[in-house]
Amino acid sequence: MKLTKKFIRENKDKTLKEVFPELFKVELIVGEWYCYELNEQDNILFNFQGVYSQKNNSGAYGFTISRQWFENVGVSKEDIYRKATPEEVEDALIKEAEKRGFKEEVYVKYPWFKDSEVDKIYKPFYIKGNTYLDGDSFYYNNVKVFKSGVWADIIPTITKSEAEEKFNCKIVD
Repeated sequence: MKLTKKFIRENKDKTLKEVFPELFKVELIVGEWYCYELNEQDNILFNFQGVYSQKNNSGAYGFTISRQWFENVGVSKEDIYRKATPEEVEDALIKEAEKRGFKEEVYVKYPWFKDSEVDKIYKPFYIKGNTYLDGDSFYYNNVKVFKSGVWADIIPTITKSEAEEKFNCKIVD
């Protein structure tokens, strides 16, 4: 391509990304988190699963512009993506986990294990030192709450006194 005055005049109000999108293309790798930036405030954050699609049928999971969780985010070969930072991914996963109800004293069960044990979360989510993303898993205080696009199940619990009141009975040991 030859850079001419005409070309420069025609593209003077565009960004480099708009004029030369091929320079900004990133080769997507399965299992990695990426960001599709629509503008300075809005973006889509997703984990690529190896299939491109324009009709939300790629198997990529992640967050839409409005930060809604989707198990199947459409990923186009034509769009320009950048690799997401670990902080972006961790912040989004923490917010989603809080929205789902993962917090101190909650019991969880893992749908990715047939006969999984039940684990209890002991510390609140806002302590970032107790959260970490390890490959495709997100841990909170050593309790895995997310793995490969699947969230752990929260097990509803009640105390002994709540059960006695609810069922109008006395529970004996």
